[in-house]
Amino acid sequence: KAKKEKKKADKKAKEQKKAAEKKAKKEKKIAAEKAEKEKKAAAEKKRIAAEKAEKEKKAKAEQLKKEKDAAAAKLAAEKQAAAAKAQKLKDAEAALKSLEAKKKTAEELEKREAAEIKKEEKEIAAAAAKLAALKK
Repeated sequence: KAKKEKKKADKKAKEQKKAAEKKAKKEKKIAAEKAEKEKKAAAEKKRIAAEKAEKEKKAKAEQLKKEKDAAAAKLAAEKQAAAAKAQKLKDAEAALKSLEAKKKTAEELEKREAAEIKKEEKEIAAAAAKLAALKK
């Protein structure tokens, strides 16, 4: 009888062990699946974050390019304005030189005319003196 009970107890122990192993295997499988899901979720999160970072990097680069282009355009406009100003100054200086040359020419012409008038006045005075001498 004891032998029979021992056999029964052994059978029960064996079944319990088998059930425990089955349960452990199932739990291990569930844990592995959960870990895999978490791993996939983390990878997806990482991918999304990387995509967002890349988008932000591109947007920042585009913004910098726009700012650089705007600054270059402003500089070009300022250079053009400075060149136009310099040209105006050159033109004004040339006009001034031209006027000064005309003034000098006019003054020289005036001097020559004044000298000619003096010469003519001397000639008139000499002729008048001759005339007066002839009248005596």
